[in-house]
Amino acid sequence: MTTVINERRRTKAYLAGFVATILTGSILYGAYLYNRPLPEVKAIVSAKQNADQPGESVPIAWPAYGQSAIGMTGRGLLASSGTNQKPVPTASVAKVMTALAVLQKKPLAVGEKGPMLTVTANDVAIFNNYLALDGSLVKVAEGEKISQYDALQALMLPSANNMADLLANWAFGSIEAYSQYANQYAKAHGMTHSTFSDASGFSPNTVSTADDLIQLGLLALKNPVLAEIIAKPTANIPLGDAVGPIYNVNGLLGKNGINGIKTGATDQAGGVFLTSADRQIGDENTTVLAVVMGGPSLETAMRATLPLLDTASGNLTRKTLAKAGTVYGSYTAPWSKQTVKAVASRDVSMLAWKGDNYTSRIELRPIRGQQSDGSNVGNVTIKASSQESIVPLELKGSVSKPDFRWRLKRD
Repeated sequence: MTTVINERRRTKAYLAGFVATILTGSILYGAYLYNRPLPEVKAIVSAKQNADQPGESVPIAWPAYGQSAIGMTGRGLLASSGTNQKPVPTASVAKVMTALAVLQKKPLAVGEKGPMLTVTANDVAIFNNYLALDGSLVKVAEGEKISQYDALQALMLPSANNMADLLANWAFGSIEAYSQYANQYAKAHGMTHSTFSDASGFSPNTVSTADDLIQLGLLALKNPVLAEIIAKPTANIPLGDAVGPIYNVNGLLGKNGINGIKTGATDQAGGVFLTSADRQIGDENTTVLAVVMGGPSLETAMRATLPLLDTASGNLTRKTLAKAGTVYGSYTAPWSKQTVKAVASRDVSMLAWKGDNYTSRIELRPIRGQQSDGSNVGNVTIKASSQESIVPLELKGSVSKPDFRWRLKRD
């Protein structure tokens, strides 16, 4: 009897253990199924929003001679005449680089006069040399003193060749050292087709292109001391009674919003004019630039910039590139079958050139599991020429959490 009872107990224990093993295995397997990593849900990108947008055809009143370009502060080059611009002599527009280089080497703050420069015998010899060549000058005498700021005024307003050499020799030790610095500075700032062989631009070996000169003008406007000087119609410098006031050879200053920059003319260069003008586009102010190289005369080149400035301002407009709520993609989670959209989180607009081509690059990250309304899921980068705006993309609506049954039964 005892043997039978023990056998029954062993059978029950075996069955209980077997059932426990099955239940434990089932629980563990269920836990494995439930805890498997959720699949990535990849976005479907909106083909409409991902498409590039071509710009408009923009008529521009280019001169029939030489080469020209237009630009804008905060933006850079807008357009240029022809596609194969070759470096040509700059004439005195090269003095913009001289002023920039000197101010890089010997910085001034607005309101500062800077150190005093003493006119040397070599400076007098340089004056006499330019005088014999019929170059633009301001008279100097050995031993006279002039501040750095006043020397820059003499350089930029009456376009004094001898002041270009005086400043370059003072700041760099020699014209050769100046040229080396200026050429490195030019390349570092995107002026890859420019060569500055002298400080005055009198040499035909100092060359550039219209595109590069737009960049040079933008750099000049960014320097507050130089921007102040190039906007002056006249100034007084203490170089003796024979000099008196000096006058800016840019006779268009103050007309049609023009606030700079530099004229130039030599037999080899013809007329060259780099200019800037304040413009109001809608309810905002900006500055547009124009340059003409190789004009039949300086006066002709100067006149030709006026319709170019009008073209630049007339073809700039505030353009909305993205609106809050615009759909750039969507997600459909397999556990809910519900589609949730990815939308722009804010409006983006820019002062745009009508001829620009716009490209959109949408980057949407895969998601996993539950996602709340407003979650950031990527960006759209909208680019037009040198301008770029990055707009965060967010979910419009929530992605629900997968339920217990779906977690267990999914493939």
